[in-house]
Amino acid sequence: MKPLDRYLARIGLTGPLTPDLNGLRAIVSRHVATFPFETLDIHLGRPPGIEPRRAFTKMVDQKRGGWCYEQNGLLGMMLDQIGFTTVRLSCTVQNHRSATARPGSHLALLVLLERPYLVDVGFGGSLTQPLPLKGGTWSDGPFVVSLEDLGNDGWRFTERLAGRDPFGFDFRAEPADEAELARMSEWQGKDGNSPFVTRLTVQRRDGDRHLSLRGKSLTEHRSGPVLIRHVETARDLVAILEQEFELDLPQLLRLPLPEFGAPTSDD
Repeated sequence: MKPLDRYLARIGLTGPLTPDLNGLRAIVSRHVATFPFETLDIHLGRPPGIEPRRAFTKMVDQKRGGWCYEQNGLLGMMLDQIGFTTVRLSCTVQNHRSATARPGSHLALLVLLERPYLVDVGFGGSLTQPLPLKGGTWSDGPFVVSLEDLGNDGWRFTERLAGRDPFGFDFRAEPADEAELARMSEWQGKDGNSPFVTRLTVQRRDGDRHLSLRGKSLTEHRSGPVLIRHVETARDLVAILEQEFELDLPQLLRLPLPEFGAPTSDD
């Protein structure tokens, strides 16, 4: 089976698909529903990379999820094979907890149709559909998302979720600096100051329901945050990953509990 056919089978779509807005919406929706956002490889001592073919093996063949560089890298590669025109975007995450801006800390996509659309399947599940590249605000399940035109081809994406501070990223509507993305992927996967190194993160979007496992806390958002449970043992972690995120990773039983990161109260 060809790689594109294997990808479409994995997300539950059958071809042929046309490179238009309806086709894009179908693919993005199914991709988000299929692949959780996860950084588990970092805690298993094998930091994830940014190479789309490597992401294909992990996410399609091994039935895993991935982080932004893998998620949007894989999607972009598949969209290109269908006949879409895509642009990889180097984004700067805006985090209220840190004053440090890190260009290349996120990868998103611009898909060029009759107008450009922002596509992002790697920001944890807040976007299940493409957004037209224009200023505005949209509802997406439990999230409210917005795009702000900053001028000079600069844009700001912001997601809002009840009980959490706004979170988002800035980007320019131009091809990414690939060296910048590679440097930031390396930093986020290995540096002790990276939030992905200090705290395990897994997220999944299931319709109007958003699940977030950060550190030792599993939280569900619908109209507001509801803490489901704390992870007490590695066995709890493996069971939660299988039951809630459809990830089968028994090797995590060897992971010491402190490696999960601290419980959180804001997710």
